[in-house]
Amino acid sequence: MTNYWKGGTTGKWFAAANWSKGQIPQNYGWDDVVAGTSDKATVTINAAQASSTNFGTLTVATNATLNVTATSSVSDTTIFSTNQLTVDEGGTMNIATPDAVNLGSNPTVNGTLQISDAPTITINSHSVDGTGILILDGTTLGSTSAQFQMGSSLTTVLQNGSTLYINNASAGGKIVFGRDAVDGTSSQLVFADYNQTVTTPITGYDAASIITIGSGNTAPVSAKFTDNGNGTYTLTVAFDQYGNGITLTDVSFGPNSSPSTPTIVHNTDGTWSVVGGAAGYNGQICYLAGTMILTPKGERAIETLKAGDQVTVYADGTTSTRTILRVGHAHAKTGTTGHADIDAVPVRVCAGALADGIPSRDLLVTPEHCMMLEEGFVPVRMLVNGMSIVYDHAITEYDYYHLETEQHSVLVANGALSESFLDAGHRPDALMQGSPVARLRPLSWEKDAALPLVTDREHVEPLFAAIALRAETLGYTAPQAAPSADVTNEIHLVLTDGTALYPIRTNGEQFVFMLPEGCPSVRIISQAARPADRIGPFVDDRRTLGVLVGEITIWTGERTHRISTHLSDPYADGWWGIEVSHARWTGGNARLDLGQTLKMSGGILSLQILSHGAQAEAKAAA
Repeated sequence: MTNYWKGGTTGKWFAAANWSKGQIPQNYGWDDVVAGTSDKATVTINAAQASSTNFGTLTVATNATLNVTATSSVSDTTIFSTNQLTVDEGGTMNIATPDAVNLGSNPTVNGTLQISDAPTITINSHSVDGTGILILDGTTLGSTSAQFQMGSSLTTVLQNGSTLYINNASAGGKIVFGRDAVDGTSSQLVFADYNQTVTTPITGYDAASIITIGSGNTAPVSAKFTDNGNGTYTLTVAFDQYGNGITLTDVSFGPNSSPSTPTIVHNTDGTWSVVGGAAGYNGQICYLAGTMILTPKGERAIETLKAGDQVTVYADGTTSTRTILRVGHAHAKTGTTGHADIDAVPVRVCAGALADGIPSRDLLVTPEHCMMLEEGFVPVRMLVNGMSIVYDHAITEYDYYHLETEQHSVLVANGALSESFLDAGHRPDALMQGSPVARLRPLSWEKDAALPLVTDREHVEPLFAAIALRAETLGYTAPQAAPSADVTNEIHLVLTDGTALYPIRTNGEQFVFMLPEGCPSVRIISQAARPADRIGPFVDDRRTLGVLVGEITIWTGERTHRISTHLSDPYADGWWGIEVSHARWTGGNARLDLGQTLKMSGGILSLQILSHGAQAEAKAAA
């Protein structure tokens, strides 16, 4: 017997009247349960009550969302349990609980399954199948003794410090390193310590991504990236000089990240981790050593301050005194992406850049650090003008500091008004000198900042222009604008064997290519640039934009095929996020899956190119 949802567009799982049998699923442990409706109506079902009672199979139907958020006062208590789970295409299941959840054997995810808040997940088969997306959000799936096999068409996303233990080379259709954890916790893939080659595409690799080798008898001796020549890299973790080890053949780096020289770290639990494989942005918001902070007893170098000291703060036109709760300190090395803001190259705000005597002497801060301007905080990276506010490339490594006060504050640093540290999750307690601060809720810019964060072009561009004009009046020379690029001649395709294909003709927005038989995918290659570089730093868009791709058509003989995979897969390799339904930006090197379209014959591919990121005023995706 099947127990169907009949509770309307939204309702509670544990309300008996919401089910076709008049009883909740846990009361009929042998029944099949369908969380959704037969007509595929949009419904949201909330399971916010704990129950360890197991029931039969569970199907989350198309257009249905099931939220499992129950918690228990007893640690590791099972709060939701089913013999087998299926998430249909278009269906979504969100598990957000720190407690235990049982998903039975071999769940099939054809829609989206997101697991958050580090629950203990039991899957008896140690496998997940399906064609959809599994999102691990701050969650671990598996262990050294329970490694997982992922379905060959399943996409797995690791974000916010998640860990996935992989069984042999069964890594699935794709693995994505997604959003980094704000507290610095790395996401990692864990493999067993024996010879294996993993061909699953691994995308989004960045400075917070870790590959770990399980403890055993074999210690890795080296790790290196090799350029595949098509926008991807091979990571080889060698166990000896004879070629034994683990090879990941299809690794793509995330936005604003580039290959670096990985190192191997021996962990206390006996495992080894490959770290430092990518260079890129680390988001630090700090002052460099030597910055003079105003205190009630005069200016003091920031490196001499400690928790419990008093500092002078500015608010509502007057000054007052606040106590330092914690002092953060670390050492940084600049990155190698070629983008100074991403590489954490320090910004030098020259004396007098903002006003007469402000700052009183050159001020060195990290790019994300905010200055107070017109009753708002503006990231200093958005004010860099190449004259009075510049990136200091002569500094390649440095010590940095930040101060956390009782409330988020406006400090006086070298005579200029700028921010104290706001603990919105940017730094783990390990970097902070002073006792950890117990909070009832996490802090945020929206609710707890001393002033609003200002990053919109409408407000920042006039500030940028005024500071730049002041610099010219002080005798600085304005930098020369870069010439506009001729981007249309650079668009081409690269086949899986590295062969480059150029258009056989172009007509306005249409770029036409001849493709060979048996071509499963191509990469769309173009010049790429960031709006923040091409237009100005006052534009808060640091995506490296290639081309904006609209319709894609393939003609094979007398058949016409519309390709729309670039508009449906949110984690497609080399593409930026989906903003609108009809077009999407590449990052300059994007994979386009063609499936079986060209299995039996060659064809003609037409790309609609709506805009180019290397043009100074690229169109928005709208």
